[in-house]
Amino acid sequence: MWLGAAAAFVVHVAIAVTVGVALFHLLPHRAVDGLVAAMFLVGAGLALREATGGARRTHRRARGGLEPAGDDDRIPRHLLAEWEI
Repeated sequence: MWLGAAAAFVVHVAIAVTVGVALFHLLPHRAVDGLVAAMFLVGAGLALREATGGARRTHRRARGGLEPAGDDDRIPRHLLAEWEI
């Protein structure tokens, strides 16, 4: 059963890489470099924001403060209870 899913994933990745390589060869090199740099900077900024926000939440918990409103709203409570988060 999982072999079929793995094979489908391999086919999906092969098609995506082939189309992606062909597309990047058609675009100007500077445009691709700029797009990749922008995506990297956005990802780095999001990771940095998550890292610093996570540290603040842990610090608040250690002091006995309240968790910021809305944190648990992204994940259903039954999943939180299952993983004991």
